[in-house]
Amino acid sequence: SAALYLLVAESDSAILFSLLAQYIMAAFYKSYPTSESWLILAKATLGAMVCFILYLSRWGAKWLLFPGTASQGRKVESWWPLRLVLGLGGGFLAFGLANRYPLFSPSPEERLIVFWLIIIGLLGTLAPGSVLQKAAGIFTFLNGLELTGLALKPMVWFFHPMIALG
Repeated sequence: SAALYLLVAESDSAILFSLLAQYIMAAFYKSYPTSESWLILAKATLGAMVCFILYLSRWGAKWLLFPGTASQGRKVESWWPLRLVLGLGGGFLAFGLANRYPLFSPSPEERLIVFWLIIIGLLGTLAPGSVLQKAAGIFTFLNGLELTGLALKPMVWFFHPMIALG
């Protein structure tokens, strides 16, 4: 999955590519019942703009460093084994929650996707790593929350139609 690779990857380009892939897959998933091409295109374009802004900010941060200051006196640590273990544990937790608590969807597959994105996003944000990895974790978490909101939409119509419109 793009979310697990996003959690483990350490290269900036791999992180941005997997975040873009996640946005594109979420756009298709969010637009599934209607399959309207403009909605899929709009959500995928939003993901591409987020990745482009992250790329520009990362490039600008590297450009502002003086030559040789990035590697002087700093030991580069690799956290991917810890992040992999956290990701696998998060996968088991998401699977358990999706099968145990049918909160917002009758489909266990939908619940698994939502719990997976939320848990992996939280772990990516809280686990040690680069600033770009933490930003990608925040966007993964927000993607999961957005899917939760779409999954909760029929329940909102049941409780109060004005909440769903507003």
